[in-house]
This record gives sequence, structure tokens and C-alpha cells, in this order.
Amino acid sequence: MRLIAFALLFLPLPALADAVVDRVVDDVALPAVTRFADVTGHLAEAAQSDCTATSADLVTAWNDAMDVWFAVQPLRTGPLEDAALRQSIAYWPDTQGHRQ
Repeated sequence: MRLIAFALLFLPLPALADAVVDRVVDDVALPAVTRFADVTGHLAEAAQSDCTATSADLVTAWNDAMDVWFAVQPLRTGPLEDAALRQSIAYWPDTQGHRQ
């Protein structure tokens, strides 16, 4: 058992971890954040066009944004975390003005 533990010390595990992290960033995080930026752009356009609760385009854009948000929400790093944007997005629309 000691021999196995000692051998593990010399394996290139950090190199394997870097590849996994790179793959998660490239294949999961960046596409999800890019998609979220796209759909929230459509949400902003729909809100500018007709910002009433009965607007079918606005409701569809809102639902699309929230569907994509659920893929982004678990990412607890970077600007989403630094600026507490996750909480702001989670409470859209903030009718009380608590999150600015």
C-alpha cells in the first residue's frame, strides 16, 4: 500500500487535472455563458418592443433566458460570482429594487 501511495506522488496528476478543467471551460462553461448572453439579448429586445406581461414574445424570451440560466447558474466563478450577478439574475424582475 505504501508503494502505491509513493508511486502516486510521481504521477503527472496536475497535467490530467488541467486537461479536465480546460475541457469543462471550453465545452461547458464558455458555451453556456455565450448562449446566456445571446438569449438575454433577445430578452432585452423583446422587452424594448413590448414590456407587458401579456406579450407572447416577451414571455417566450423570458422562458428561453431562464432555461439557459439553469445551465449557467452552477458556475460559481468569475464575474458572475465577483459582482454577485447570480443573485441579481435569480431575482429577475426585482420589483422592489433590492438588486441594482
